[in-house]
Amino acid sequence: MTIAHTQILLKFFNENGLDENTLESLLNEEKFEGLSYKYQVHTEDIFTLTVYSEDLHTFEKKRDHLIKYLKNITEYLSITHDSKTKSYIEEIGKTIYDLERSFRTLIEFVFLNKFKSKWKEEFPSLGHDRKSKRGAPIIYLDNPLDDWDFIHLNRFIKEQISFIDQDVQTKLRSIGESILSINTTSDLEKIKEGVLLKIDDLIKLPRNNKIKDITYTQLYTHLTPSLASDWEKLYNLRNFWAHNVAILTRTEFESYKNLYKGVLNNIQTEITILSLFSEENQQSYLTLGQDAFKITIFKSKYEGRDTVQLKGKFINEDNNIVSFKKNNVTYYHILNLFKEVLTCANDTEKLLEINACFEYNPFLKLDFIELGEYISEKFESCDNVKSVFQSHLSNEGYDIFTKNNEVIMSEDVDEYLSLIFKNE
Repeated sequence: MTIAHTQILLKFFNENGLDENTLESLLNEEKFEGLSYKYQVHTEDIFTLTVYSEDLHTFEKKRDHLIKYLKNITEYLSITHDSKTKSYIEEIGKTIYDLERSFRTLIEFVFLNKFKSKWKEEFPSLGHDRKSKRGAPIIYLDNPLDDWDFIHLNRFIKEQISFIDQDVQTKLRSIGESILSINTTSDLEKIKEGVLLKIDDLIKLPRNNKIKDITYTQLYTHLTPSLASDWEKLYNLRNFWAHNVAILTRTEFESYKNLYKGVLNNIQTEITILSLFSEENQQSYLTLGQDAFKITIFKSKYEGRDTVQLKGKFINEDNNIVSFKKNNVTYYHILNLFKEVLTCANDTEKLLEINACFEYNPFLKLDFIELGEYISEKFESCDNVKSVFQSHLSNEGYDIFTKNNEVIMSEDVDEYLSLIFKNE
């Protein structure tokens, strides 16, 4: 049996004569129906009140209403334990490692690509050492981010990846308006002179990034002003976990979950783009698998940002071509598809390899291609996989098309991708 409970420490105002009978009358009111309680003497004038209920859905609302009422009749009020807050804090704790580690990995990945192993000398130093006091094995590691905690990551976003502030926006608008106001009836040289002066004004606008030779778009193209705001909110909500607050509300917890999912997805999108798409030859797509089971992921623009989309096909038990697609995917979505095939095929050894070697490794392009070929072969050899896999696609929100349906290709998809969906 699961119950929700809150333990309250309180002291009534001396002059109002309130006591246990007052609480009994209060908790017997209809608005607190379903709440059980136990009232205990802690000291001569300090008491503990424990309220509990099997109704987990209504408990928090009644608890909050009770606390508000008690505040009006007590001199001292405190929460010593709250089971719902404990469960929320524990759930947040499970997400912290992946969130911070993914962001640190993204930063490390970008700097390794730019400066190779010398990046530790280029990255901003915090001026203190968090590693040497810890001893082995941490002292053997070279990543300067090991000296950074969540507070420093938050500061990094605010200071190193800052955005055009209101003052700069005002200046930009002013420059734009002045360019438009240049007298076009003047001779060509005067027009040219006027435009060059405005370009010079643009060049003199303050630059935002402070990291040598690294622009924020190279580091995190998804770090838009709205997302930076989300990270700041996430940081504040994450502090409830770090500071072990007495009460964490359901609204605050749900806000954290939504922000966490959005920020983590954008970080993983950046890792996917950096790891699976070649910057040197501007490759915009990557094909995984063979004809029996093939996935193509491609990079496209959405609202000025790089996103990853997935389109694939397989041949079902009836020898028909089934096509599927999904927008805004990361390498986690691809791995989940691979793992579904392996689970159906009962290939525990390969599942173990994915969990250990792929799921948290962003440096994986060549191995990813080999894995796709392996998955395709496994898919073709296991008849029981195909119907289960199609159900999985439906449950995960993929758009699915039969051989009689034409997959609508986006205009920005490379022409080679159309071959995937061509009925042969």
